Amino acid sequence: MRKFFKFILLLVAVGVIVFVYGTFIESKLLTVKSHEFSYVSQNQEKETSVKIAHFTDTQIGEFFSMDQFEKVVKKINKQKPDMIVFTGDLFDMGATEAEIQEIISLLKEMEAPYGKFSVYGNRDVGGGMVRNYERLLTDADFTLLQNEETTITFPNGEELLIYGLDDALLGSPDIAGVNEMLARNQNTLVLLHEPDVAKQLEFTNHALVLAGHSHGGQVYLPFIGPLATTALAEEYVKGWYTLSGNVNPNLYVNTGLGNTKLPFRFGNIPQVALINIHL
Repeated sequence: MRKFFKFILLLVAVGVIVFVYGTFIESKLLTVKSHEFSYVSQNQEKETSVKIAHFTDTQIGEFFSMDQFEKVVKKINKQKPDMIVFTGDLFDMGATEAEIQEIISLLKEMEAPYGKFSVYGNRDVGGGMVRNYERLLTDADFTLLQNEETTITFPNGEELLIYGLDDALLGSPDIAGVNEMLARNQNTLVLLHEPDVAKQLEFTNHALVLAGHSHGGQVYLPFIGPLATTALAEEYVKGWYTLSGNVNPNLYVNTGLGNTKLPFRFGNIPQVALINIHL
């Protein structure tokens, strides 16, 4: 009986330590994860390299503060990215006009010579931000892509097509439109919020997809995986995946920065992904 009570006390102690770590330490950390991605092309020398800073799911609100986001801005600028992309869920549950002006100021400080791009997340549509999200990003010098594409041309003539898909849970994603674009076999960067939507896309070896939404399950246990997943982030939860018809991993699911529902992260340190792409 004494051994049993010692075992129970040990479990309680471990639980308290994990809770304190997940709430007050891990969720306040910030890391940069660096990756390499090469498009399949006839240019074997891959002369053009573009550094993309990808952040997502800030969920600014009760569990992720403006002060934390200011650190994200400084961290991103320190990396000197060529492009910055945001894949949705800026605020967790809406924002006051004062908060909107503050976030515009912080987003405007982000620097990227080839542009800053964003798409809608479900919180940006259904979290009280739908009337302000486009204005906010435009004022912060971001290009908001809603079932739209744009092309970046680099000094040596290489081009990168960027397509932003509308939110899949509360928006109207144009799957046929993005598939038509992918069929052109141009070097393409697809931005979307919910990663499982990628199963509907007809990929070639010329596409890189960046997504968020999953939070990595928010609690991710070694050898077990996420304790819980969310809609349209059940199959693709975190990290790299190789989608059908591709020779290399070409979907990256960023576990994001903020929390939702609970102020707790474990096995998912808030991150900015730095992806060096080779054209």
